[in-house]
Amino acid sequence: MQDGLEPDPPGHDPWLPPPRRDAPPSDAQARYALGLDPPPQRGPHPAPGGYGEVGAGRGTGIYVDPLSVQIRRLVAWAVIAICTGALFVLQAVGMQEMKSMVRDDPRPGFNALYLARYAVGIDQMVSGWGQQVLPEFAALTAESAHPLEDQTRQAILAVEVASPAQVTTHHDTLRTVLDERRASGASDDAIADAELVLRIYEQQYTPTAAERDGLVDRHGWFGEVAATYNNPASDPVRKAPRRSAMHMVVGLLSLYGTAILAAIVGFVLLVVMAVLLSIGKMRTALPTGPASHPTAYLETVAVFLVLFIGLQVVLGIVQFLTGINLMLVMLLLVPIALLWPVVVGVRWPDFRRDMGMHLGRGFFREVGAGLAGYVAGLPVIAVGMVITILITMMTDASPDHPMQYEVMEGGIWVLVLMVGSAVVWAPLVEESVFRAAFYRHLRQVRGVPGWLLATVMSSFVFATIHPQGFAGIPALMSIAFVLAGLREWRGSLIPCMTAHAVHNALVTLMLLIVLGGVGHG
Repeated sequence: MQDGLEPDPPGHDPWLPPPRRDAPPSDAQARYALGLDPPPQRGPHPAPGGYGEVGAGRGTGIYVDPLSVQIRRLVAWAVIAICTGALFVLQAVGMQEMKSMVRDDPRPGFNALYLARYAVGIDQMVSGWGQQVLPEFAALTAESAHPLEDQTRQAILAVEVASPAQVTTHHDTLRTVLDERRASGASDDAIADAELVLRIYEQQYTPTAAERDGLVDRHGWFGEVAATYNNPASDPVRKAPRRSAMHMVVGLLSLYGTAILAAIVGFVLLVVMAVLLSIGKMRTALPTGPASHPTAYLETVAVFLVLFIGLQVVLGIVQFLTGINLMLVMLLLVPIALLWPVVVGVRWPDFRRDMGMHLGRGFFREVGAGLAGYVAGLPVIAVGMVITILITMMTDASPDHPMQYEVMEGGIWVLVLMVGSAVVWAPLVEESVFRAAFYRHLRQVRGVPGWLLATVMSSFVFATIHPQGFAGIPALMSIAFVLAGLREWRGSLIPCMTAHAVHNALVTLMLLIVLGGVGHG
């Protein structure tokens, strides 16, 4: 008996409904009980005294699904395929639109902010290292639709990290671009900002409060650095943007160092687990074979995807018409899909067992297994990340996540919603859909082929519906492989949710370290 589950009758197979006292067992049930036949394949929901439809004849124990079950399975797969394809296309279009919006926005983007803050931060730690970032920063903005704004930011960055000769070169370039853009009709704000920056650095001019606010509003962290340049070196206001850059570098180096160390430990754990599994000292806890319903868990995935897409479309229209963002409503309503098996008649104890919604060998032990499994899976995740990086380098694709731009533009409530959805909602809901319902349905195929089918299929759909685009699929699938392995190993969903929450928390932490708070850039 697993913790938190009802005890099974003596001698009863947990993957078959309890026999009715008022109905004698069928021939197939008797042969199965004697070990003469494999478990029968049952119909959609066990009728009193029976488990399905006889296929090859009575007494053989061979059952085939009724036509209604086959139709339901076909419809569910069709819905999943259509929704997955639609999500992939819609999110690819959305990513392109977002990139266009970022290109059209004259304010600094995430990558520019990251490079500049890194350059200033590392230069404070090791003098001269910051100027090595300047060529990369220039390459990032080479095809910009806002050359005057970007050249203004390059001039600001050069003063902080470059030699006097390089600073002079950048300022001369800024004057040239300023003359060109003034002649071609650049915006008044862009012209005024470029002129103001040149006055700050060449004439030691201290901007007024209004000028400073405008510079910060249009250039974010860059504006803070420029506006405080002529303040006394001991002024806390002058130190703040520069200190935040150094804190970012220290934070990232600490995070990367910890990740490398954890990956080394994880590789050792992965090898140990593989050896223990091969010699039978470590066993999987997820039961395989027929679930308590042949289609309910597959249909759960289909219902989830329909709600996921439908609510986004409806609420997007509402936001377009009213300006009210109701995406929180979607997060609250989509999990209703998880109750589908209960709606179609699966008993609550069977539902919990199939979905892994139990304590396994104890809550804290399962949490520990999730942490250990995540560390052991870091080498697998690293391989996926490398593939994603290679795809990004060979194409113009980008695995960026939209939330990085939302955080840059949002306030505290955007931050709360982002952290809550990434660290709480996603682990609870996505694991219940993909590693509980979907994986359990696919795992009705026994043995290694069933494990490969369940892992690859559930991981691919999981990766495809995320908004990072095709470049992010290898990285996301590698994470899903680890989560599927935890589901297979422990049976309980707690380790999967734990590992998912830890991974998302680390990614979110890295994003917040780079941004140095809400509203920069």
